[in-house]
Amino acid sequence: MTLQIYCNNDNIIERTWIIDVFFSEFLKVDYQLHFIETDCYEIKFGEKSIILADNFFKYYSQPLAYLSKNNFPVDICFSEFQIAGRNFPVVVLYGKDGLCLTEDLVRCESDLFASAFFMLSRWEEHCIEAKDAYGTCDENQLLSVKHSFFKRPIVNEYVEIIRAFFVILGYPVSDDNRKSQTYLTYDVDDWFFTGLKKWKYFIRTLGGDVIRRKSLKMFLRRIHFFLCNLGRDLYDPFEELLQLNPRAYALFFFKAQVRGEFGATYDISDKRLKPLFARLKSAGCHIGLHSSEIAYNNREQLDREISRLKQSAGLDDIDGNRNHMLFYDVNQLEYLAGQDIFLDSTFGFHFRNGFRCGICQKYPMFNYLSRHVMEVYQLPFSIKDNGSFYLNKTAESMRSDILSTISTVKRYRGDIVFLWHTNKLNSFEKMNYKKVYLQMARNC
Repeated sequence: MTLQIYCNNDNIIERTWIIDVFFSEFLKVDYQLHFIETDCYEIKFGEKSIILADNFFKYYSQPLAYLSKNNFPVDICFSEFQIAGRNFPVVVLYGKDGLCLTEDLVRCESDLFASAFFMLSRWEEHCIEAKDAYGTCDENQLLSVKHSFFKRPIVNEYVEIIRAFFVILGYPVSDDNRKSQTYLTYDVDDWFFTGLKKWKYFIRTLGGDVIRRKSLKMFLRRIHFFLCNLGRDLYDPFEELLQLNPRAYALFFFKAQVRGEFGATYDISDKRLKPLFARLKSAGCHIGLHSSEIAYNNREQLDREISRLKQSAGLDDIDGNRNHMLFYDVNQLEYLAGQDIFLDSTFGFHFRNGFRCGICQKYPMFNYLSRHVMEVYQLPFSIKDNGSFYLNKTAESMRSDILSTISTVKRYRGDIVFLWHTNKLNSFEKMNYKKVYLQMARNC
């Protein structure tokens, strides 16, 4: 039975996208969308209806009139809906707490579609002017961080609520048989670390132990560590990573700059990289672009980096993109599709584990400026090395934090996405944390 969905005839493009994400991408049900003059969303099948509040778009009749910090959610409500004897947690961003259930009608006072649009489109970040130490949107200013719901994939919660509405009204929506998929993604920020470069680093960090950290113990431990690894490339953990988890999707993001270029830490044309690319491809791993801090909003530079990576790695297609330092430009992400890159994994937190987009699975992105659906899917990461190190002072607290995040993702059958830097895996200061990561990656 095809659903009939009715909503107000404003912001048609925005409404179409978020409704399609819910019903085509997540719930996998057929529907027809109708635009009429109305003050709510109504989902009809036969004589039964689900009515959801429309507490956002109807107030902005002109395109992009909503695009202002003044229109961020204000009266955020944390509640639970009781549906068929089960409690469903809900964070109400737009609308209010209120639910009425009868045999033929569900009436919900929360605007779940606008709330999901706020989280998935990331128009919030366009309106926040404050920047963090990396020059990206200050995550401490995000609504989910300010109100402490960044650990919850609230869009997945909305989807499960609507699924429960269908169940109690008798609509034959299929069970979500999706299984959690693990993605082990790596930013290859540096690759070769032997010879003179190693010794410069060694001397500099020894000085830091004495002068800045004032730790004789760390000074002596570091000398022992480096002496034990004289012949090793400390930035080459690839063989170990290839053995981690055969069930996981392994994706390595390489910088594609050349020697002397701004921000370059290695030369993508270095012939010593070719055996590494061959090892990765032979092991079934995927290779993506770690676009530079000048490429994320510079198309000519982005084109150069795409071309270089394809040539150096012997690729016909690049399997994804992640912007260096998590820089974000909505138009750049759209441009990726024109270069046959259909997956981006830039969205996540710098300094904490959690769900920046409020979701734990990939979804088609929306360009809120040009107002159309992109061909690029976003694969948001929820677990990051820096995020784990920043908030967790011990390996045990880091383990608990990661396990909690994984448990949440599995509850919604989502994507467990790690972001780790290859040069962090053999970091002297983080040796215990490396053990935690390897344990988590092997078993999730």
